[in-house]
Amino acid sequence: ACAQMDIFECFPSVGGEKLPGLLPISEAVVKHVLTCENLCLIPGSTILNWVDPDGEISAGIGDPDLLAETIAEGRWGIPQGSVASSYVMELLLVPILSGAPEDIRLVSYADNILVMGRTYDAAMSMLKNLGEALWSHPAGPFVSRLVSKGQFGEDFEFLGYELQISTSSIAVPSYKNLARFQWKFDTGIDALQDESLGDKKRRKIAKSLRQYVRSWCAAFRHWPKAATYRKARLKDIGDPVIEFI
Repeated sequence: ACAQMDIFECFPSVGGEKLPGLLPISEAVVKHVLTCENLCLIPGSTILNWVDPDGEISAGIGDPDLLAETIAEGRWGIPQGSVASSYVMELLLVPILSGAPEDIRLVSYADNILVMGRTYDAAMSMLKNLGEALWSHPAGPFVSRLVSKGQFGEDFEFLGYELQISTSSIAVPSYKNLARFQWKFDTGIDALQDESLGDKKRRKIAKSLRQYVRSWCAAFRHWPKAATYRKARLKDIGDPVIEFI
């Protein structure tokens, strides 16, 4: 049986002031590099377009301090999207994930955790224990939530992979992942066929699209169709200057 959980508002929930005692990193580096405390958050003139889409603040209606509070929230925890933040979260979760029973397997990436158990009850019990451990974590508290669960024998999706049960389990791209890839690929091909673009622009688009195809297929290198899929899509891109002029 499988279950997937994540941590709600994971990165803002990290207590930045607690990190120096939990990581083998100096307090200065934690404060000035890893946390959001010293980020330069100076709002531009367009910030109200997304903070105040209805114009209530700018019209003097509602709480005039909302904008300041929103900017202050941006300094909480560790910055989402930073390469270092995912690594920090994995270090913080090691003590929790390393004590799993023998009949449980755990896979984690940043704030996403996959729980696999020999039985449904074992997986659910582990899920509950993880939730309690996250809530009492010294860098937290962290609020866990169930994303999905499945019984033995059912295909299961995790982070764009579909875990298929067969004579040997195999991870393949999920339907949603394939659809997302195809949409982005088709959008890139349509851009290459735009005759109003110059050669330089079209070569740049083609280069970016080739990089996307290679990296996406590399993520599914154990998928039996990955090599064929990669070869066919790179052939479709071709040389935009030669083929589309």
